[in-house]
Amino acid sequence: MITIAAWKGVTYTIKFGVSLEFVPHIDYRGNIAWHRTAKSVFAENSIMTSISWMGLNVLQPLELFAQDVAFVVPRAVRMSEIYLADVVDAETALAFLDRAGRQFGPNKKRVWIDYGQVDLARIFLEAHLGKTDEAMARLEAWCEAQSNLRDLEPRSAERLRKLVADAGATTMS
Repeated sequence: MITIAAWKGVTYTIKFGVSLEFVPHIDYRGNIAWHRTAKSVFAENSIMTSISWMGLNVLQPLELFAQDVAFVVPRAVRMSEIYLADVVDAETALAFLDRAGRQFGPNKKRVWIDYGQVDLARIFLEAHLGKTDEAMARLEAWCEAQSNLRDLEPRSAERLRKLVADAGATTMS
């Protein structure tokens, strides 16, 4: 998925990442929500292009803004194609999450990582890959951390346990 993200002030940049429809996210109330439509899409992990070379300032004259958009968008699309080219199944999505956590672009400053809900995505991917015990152990640690932050409703934690167990029962590649 590719989106435009707001930086501080009036500058925007391009953001791209992985959205997995079988991985829920936790909404602002601490409840489980799904992102299976274009309106509710949510990236488990995003890479944001750097403001220094792909910033879009909405306060500049329209002509300059249009030139910037014409310059930035094709390059961001190409960059996303490079980063996401090998994400074709659960195993390569898991590898992408691991790789994206270590990579900061070719010159070490072009991109930065917005982690979203990487831990939850990793849990569901591991379950789908048949690593249910590892996924459940990771889920317990994650639920405890979220509960301590008061970001997770107890009923949501129970539902997540069931969803991860079900995901492990129906493995995929």
